[in-house]
Amino acid sequence: MYLPINRAEFIAGNIAKAGDTKNEFVIQLLDRNGARVDLTGATVTWTAASRLGRLIAPRAATILTDGQVSVKFQDADPIGVGEIFIELTVTRGDGLVEKFPAEDNLIMRVTKSQDDVTYTPVNFATIDYLLNLINTIVQRETDSNAESAQARVRANGTTYPTLKGRLDNDDTQFNAHTAALFSSGVHGMGRIASQDYEEGVWTPVIQGLTTAGSNTYSTQDGRYAKVGGRLYFDAFVSLSLKDVNMAGEVAISGLPFVVRNTIGYRPNGVVPIFSSLTLDATRPYLGFLALPNESRVRLRKSGDNVSNVGLVATQINNTTFFQISGSYLI
Repeated sequence: MYLPINRAEFIAGNIAKAGDTKNEFVIQLLDRNGARVDLTGATVTWTAASRLGRLIAPRAATILTDGQVSVKFQDADPIGVGEIFIELTVTRGDGLVEKFPAEDNLIMRVTKSQDDVTYTPVNFATIDYLLNLINTIVQRETDSNAESAQARVRANGTTYPTLKGRLDNDDTQFNAHTAALFSSGVHGMGRIASQDYEEGVWTPVIQGLTTAGSNTYSTQDGRYAKVGGRLYFDAFVSLSLKDVNMAGEVAISGLPFVVRNTIGYRPNGVVPIFSSLTLDATRPYLGFLALPNESRVRLRKSGDNVSNVGLVATQINNTTFFQISGSYLI
């Protein structure tokens, strides 16, 4: 299991409009335990890059309070549109340097401004409008004047014996095209979304794997979204009273779908926020592991140069809480 040494998070959004030089983007710096970084006596710089290379050379960030900094773009910045990757460098008073975030980069998305959108006039007319317009020109189906004769010929050269025959054909094609759009959604996405996307709530339960126990809770909040064959889940679960009979390694159960039953598949992740645990001095970090064909995640302790082991019920207290997010194949 890999654990980041530090993290950085956008506080109030990470989407900017191209050309915006007024708004500042606030970033929270966190240490490995999720605590806010003390920036007393430090300087902070930031750089930005795209997938093609660096866009902004190191530039000073504004240090705020409680481990927060802010950055903003300037008129001369060659940002363009798309994903922008942000990295921050904290230099301490003793000269030591720390890069944020430890895992990959902060990602900002710059969207296109309408200043860059070319004006394109669009003509639109309904079938009823076209019928009424033609009827004002051609009064009778048997009219043989020049305009009526021209109206019986399509742009591809197909000629109809009567104007009514052409209009009936156009109406049939239009109705067939409309029916196809509604059956599959715009550009075909409606049908895919209705079949492959689902979201809802679930009830997270803290249990022992030897004796499950019957704990009392102050909060049991679980949310999920199923996209195709992958489930994304969030959980916030907090005890108000622990069942003394709970025993064995600890798991959070109640997930709405079981993990895909594939040999060797063991999805895992970090438990970034927790409280009221009695952890080992050598294993201060907490993560989770899921096994095939189960609808729960097993909580695991880890540390430097030691094996990871399961969190056990004796390390749970009356006010323990966990907040986790993750995903797995179903």
